[in-house]
Amino acid sequence: MNRFLTSLSTLETLFLISAVLGGIAFLARMVMQFMGGADADADLDAGGLDHDFGSHEAAHHADSDTSFKILTIQGVTGFFMIFGLTGLAFMRATPVGWFFSTVIAFVAGYATLWILGWLTTVMLSLQSSGNVDLRNAIGQEATVYLKIPADGTGQATVCVQDRLRILDAVSQNHEEIPTGRRVQVVDVGEDNVLVVKKS
Repeated sequence: MNRFLTSLSTLETLFLISAVLGGIAFLARMVMQFMGGADADADLDAGGLDHDFGSHEAAHHADSDTSFKILTIQGVTGFFMIFGLTGLAFMRATPVGWFFSTVIAFVAGYATLWILGWLTTVMLSLQSSGNVDLRNAIGQEATVYLKIPADGTGQATVCVQDRLRILDAVSQNHEEIPTGRRVQVVDVGEDNVLVVKKS
């Protein structure tokens, strides 16, 4: 090991330091993510580009902002790790020289940064707030679950945001609607009561 370290040029030493520090930080970040200890977020908005640093990149902004976020802590540590490994490998195993080794290392590091940013964006796009807006039921077809009296409240089943819900319902025309009848939701009243009419 000592012989290997002493045989390294200055640039190779820089590549090795980059690979080791980037690799340690990358692995530490991965462990923290799996243990749930990497919740800190920090956003950087510069020149119209929205950059995000954090493990749960823009978790709080996932519903309002799903723009591509390339600069993440995981991405930056991945950049340095791959930059160092690629540069060191090309310097030691190929005759391409320091300039091309550095360029190739930079391209490989940037590709890692981009891929990790893209994966983060894809994962964030899978998130959902879990909130159901019953106004999305307006115009949907529903089925009377519990008879709706002419001047009273029954229940209807309706699919809202891909979820089947059983909700209180009243008749728009003040007519009795029997169980099993197909109806259309025309409004959502107070206390989230559906206003329905016969289809």
